Amino acid sequence: MLIINADDLGVNEQSTDRIIASYDRRLITSATAMVFMVDTARAAGLVSSGDIGVGLHLNFTTPFTCPPGDTDLQDHHQKLIRIFGRYEYSRYLYHPGIQGSISYCFQSQYKEFLRVFGKLPTHIDGHHFVHLSINLLLGGILPSGIKIRKILDCDYHTSPFDSMFRNLVSKYLKSKFTTTDLFYSLGPLIDARVAGKISKAICNNVELMVHPGDEAEFLYMHTDNYLEMINTASKGSYNDLNGTGNNLNR
Repeated sequence: MLIINADDLGVNEQSTDRIIASYDRRLITSATAMVFMVDTARAAGLVSSGDIGVGLHLNFTTPFTCPPGDTDLQDHHQKLIRIFGRYEYSRYLYHPGIQGSISYCFQSQYKEFLRVFGKLPTHIDGHHFVHLSINLLLGGILPSGIKIRKILDCDYHTSPFDSMFRNLVSKYLKSKFTTTDLFYSLGPLIDARVAGKISKAICNNVELMVHPGDEAEFLYMHTDNYLEMINTASKGSYNDLNGTGNNLNR
């Protein structure tokens, strides 16, 4: 099964409108939304009458553009931005002293998703992959069995250390949560590379991450070649992914 998930619903009007337009043309099958952003409320209204599955796109790296009145949340969020927004690999290191901020920001964003969208998220992923933060994964914040985006798989040769690290994280995620078998980004926008990733969905559950808010990706997704490639696979969403279900309603 191929899950084509569009990130950044609600970030701004352009991203939201392009995600909706892509879903209407069946160019994506799923989306993830950010809360406390300038277009979150409008995005929730646009998807409320449709059948698109929407997950929570956790944000520990980018300032809220529609900040809440909760000053404690803003303080905790800024603390996380200072750590996760600076270094690409900071999410893979344990940071003492931020566990309370991680928990506070996660719970606040999750509750805001429930309030605005009026339903459970289909799955959890993260802006800049912060859902893979060691503090979050090992801190007992995410209940076992929820549906979560796995670590990125590479369709090119990586170093032995990088391959080993990705394999270890993938095995851990699989043991604790419900994930796809493989996870790829749409780029680079080369037909042969994209077709190779999609072909894996014949025998595996594959998530393909897309960003319609990005001009190049949006234009590529509206080409005949892209449409032809995604139609070679059986498509679905995180709602169709077998697992123990979302246990976050607490």
